[in-house]
Amino acid sequence: MIANWLDDVYDGASVSSFFHLNGFEELYDAVWSNVGNRIQWGVPHQFRAVFDGGRYIVFINDEPLLYRALTDIYPNIKPLHINRVGIVANWEWGDDTGSMFQHFIARG
Repeated sequence: MIANWLDDVYDGASVSSFFHLNGFEELYDAVWSNVGNRIQWGVPHQFRAVFDGGRYIVFINDEPLLYRALTDIYPNIKPLHINRVGIVANWEWGDDTGSMFQHFIARG
C-alpha cells in the first residue's frame, strides 16, 4: 500500500508504504518520508506511484519523495505483481476523511 498522510493536529504530512506479504501486514515495516507542507487540507495534489515489481517511487506534484527497492526491506523477496488498486483507510492511522481519485490512470 502506498499512501499519503495528513493529520488535523500534527504539523506536516508524509508519503508512506506498507507491505502485505504472504497474507500478513507487518505495520512496523512501513517506510515513509516526511513531505512537509507539500500536502495540505483542501488543496488537490497529483499523487503518482510507479512500481516495476521490485522498486517503487512515489511523486507528489511530479516531485519524487519516496523511493525504495523491496529488497531494501525484505532482502530475499521475489518480484511482486499489482493485483488491485483502490483507496484504503489504514486502521492504525485513523479514518479517511474525503480522499478521491480524479483523472485516475493505470498502465501495465
